[in-house]
Amino acid sequence: MKKKIAIITALIAALVIGAFAFTACGGEEEEPEPPRYEYYSMVYDAELEGLVLSVAHSALLAEGAISVPSSSYYYADEEGGETVRHDEPVDIVALADGAFEGVSRAHTVSLPSTVKSVGAEAFKNCRNLTSVTLMSSVRIGDEAFFGCDELTEVSGGSISAIGSRAFYGCFRLSSMTEISATTAGEDAFAFCGIDPMA
Repeated sequence: MKKKIAIITALIAALVIGAFAFTACGGEEEEPEPPRYEYYSMVYDAELEGLVLSVAHSALLAEGAISVPSSSYYYADEEGGETVRHDEPVDIVALADGAFEGVSRAHTVSLPSTVKSVGAEAFKNCRNLTSVTLMSSVRIGDEAFFGCDELTEVSGGSISAIGSRAFYGCFRLSSMTEISATTAGEDAFAFCGIDPMA
C-alpha cells in the first residue's frame, strides 16, 4: 500500500513539474482578444484614412461616463459591410452624423486625441449630457449638441470649425474650450449660456 502511495505521489509531482517546465520554457499562451465594443459600429473611411464611429446598441452602453475608444480591430471595410476582425487596429477619427443622438445614458463624454471630427447631430438631444472633453483640435458639425440643455462645459483640446446651430439651446453652457475658428455657422450658440464668438 505504501509503495502504491509513493508511486502515485511521484506521478503527481512529475506532472506538476512538467507543466511548470512547459510554461517556463515559453509554452504557447493565447493572446488576449482585443475589445469588440459591441455597442458601437465602425466603418473605415478611405478619405479620412480612419474609422467613423456610431452607436449601434445604446442600451449596452454603461450609464454615466463614456470614453470613446481611440482605435479598433473590429470594423466594416465599407458602409453596410460586415464587421470583421482585422490584423491591425485602425484609429477612430470621426463620430458619424447622429452617432449618439438622443442617447440618455451619456452623462459625460471624453473623446480621444485621434478624433478630429464630430458629425452633424452627433449628440443632438442628449438630455443628460453635462460635459464633453476633447483631446485634440476638433471640427463640430451642424446641430452636433443641439438641445443638450444640461451641457455646462466643453473642455480640453480646441474647436477648429463650428457648424450651424451646433450648441443651439445649451442654455446651461458656461465654460468653453479654446476656439480657433474665426467664424461659426448660423445660430451656433443661440439660446446658450455663453457665446464665445461674440
